[in-house]
Amino acid sequence: MDASIAAVPRHTDDYNASYRDNVWLGQFPLDHQSVLYYFAGSPWYDKSCNNEILKMQRRPLEHLQGMTGIEYELQPNEAKQLPQVLYVIHKKNRTGPRTANVMAVYYVLDRTIYQAPNTYTLLTSRL
Repeated sequence: MDASIAAVPRHTDDYNASYRDNVWLGQFPLDHQSVLYYFAGSPWYDKSCNNEILKMQRRPLEHLQGMTGIEYELQPNEAKQLPQVLYVIHKKNRTGPRTANVMAVYYVLDRTIYQAPNTYTLLTSRL
């Protein structure tokens, strides 16, 4: 098997599911600093990702760019909406300091997490 193909991590899509943890939400505020911790409890979160490694090492997320593998990145609040009710998270496969391919997009809307459908799914779905 080609080594470049074997190196690509597996990913499973689930566009029909949602996740909400009312216990977690009752204990912590959901904001731009805590949303990745909240996402870590969802079924989409890969416990072997680089975010988890950095968390165990108590290192900041800025170190993700120096690593290779799966990572999750919170996208900036472009709408400058306050209080923020929509968060967008990218699951990426980082292959170098400046190279990361988006594998999936998730969003947290009103404290519920969903996976955003990819372009192919949108174009082939029946309305």
